[in-house]
Amino acid sequence: MTPKPETLKAGIKHSLKFIAMGMARRQDGKLFLAGSDFKVYEADAGAKLELKEIGAHESYVTSAALVGSTLITSSYDQHVTWWDVEKRTKIRSVEAHTRWARQLAASP
Repeated sequence: MTPKPETLKAGIKHSLKFIAMGMARRQDGKLFLAGSDFKVYEADAGAKLELKEIGAHESYVTSAALVGSTLITSSYDQHVTWWDVEKRTKIRSVEAHTRWARQLAASP
């Protein structure tokens, strides 16, 4: 099947009080957002958007990647951080770069 971008339609629109700079999606539809407000969120994007804060960095959170139940985020604070999304707790954070990280990818 050939994709047809001209046929795409917006479903439910949600507004946020921050810029979602990165996003990861779980197979069950749950979203994880990297925010310009320095925070990491779990989002249930049903009829009413419900955000649950997982944790925070010290600057813009720019990207998110999901591997199983572990979310990995990068930030302008020069850290890469691993989060347990079930417990909403930080597993580990390391200073991983000397400049801004704008994108992150993970492989199982």
